[in-house]
Amino acid sequence: MSTLSFEVMWGPGVVGFMVAVALYGVGIGQFIYYARAFPRDSKPIKALVSLVCILDNFHMCSLSAFYWKLLISCHMNTSYDCTVRMPVVLIIGVFLVYLVTFIVQSFYAHRVWIISGRNKYVTAAVFASAALQLAFGSICIELVSRNQTYVTLFSSKFSPLSAVASAVCDALITLSVFYYLRPSTIRRGSYIKQLSNVFVGMGLFSFINAIAMVILFCIQDHTLGAFLTAAPGIILSKTYVNSMLAVLNARKPIRDQQRAHRTVIELPTIPTIRYSAPAC
Repeated sequence: MSTLSFEVMWGPGVVGFMVAVALYGVGIGQFIYYARAFPRDSKPIKALVSLVCILDNFHMCSLSAFYWKLLISCHMNTSYDCTVRMPVVLIIGVFLVYLVTFIVQSFYAHRVWIISGRNKYVTAAVFASAALQLAFGSICIELVSRNQTYVTLFSSKFSPLSAVASAVCDALITLSVFYYLRPSTIRRGSYIKQLSNVFVGMGLFSFINAIAMVILFCIQDHTLGAFLTAAPGIILSKTYVNSMLAVLNARKPIRDQQRAHRTVIELPTIPTIRYSAPAC
């Protein structure tokens, strides 16, 4: 890999890192919004959100440490440690991508369980694909930890297999939400429709990102670039964090609209009273 130019090797990763920084900022904003809007959420939900955000912070720290080493400490350095050996912080960062993805997809599996009326087959399919994503990712991490080279990470077949499992899980979640919420949308109006749109939109976003990883893995080479999958891979966990927070925060405007609607209905019509001054 040392014969490749710096741009070909690390250009996609740097682009992905810049996008990840932007999504990280969006995620912080969404977390603050959630904390202010839903202080009375159940403890398990708040604990889950806190856990995901903490892991996302660690992921951002690991990426920052890696690119500091790559762009600053190893600038113009062609040693083995700088060009071939994969640092531990990046291995941790990649594992956090798989872990955060699994946690968020498990959260959606629970939502599908509720929406589908406790359909165990649909829920099991969603959870199984999420577990496969984590399993393939863990195998990839084990191989990388053993060899500690960039080539192992970006050439391992388990990385795209994990992305395929993730895409399948996202597709199942999106289709399940659309299928089971569609009757409620017709009966109950715009509130359920708004929530359904957020679910579907966020699911498509992460689905497209996972599919992009698979496609780039298939076309990457020494001419186009050997590390093309770094771009969507870096932002994958960020898309899931923002997806979960967006779905939770979507309840706020819907709740406000419902309250306003109830207030309008409950308030009696106040007749206009005209007062005429007595004639002198």
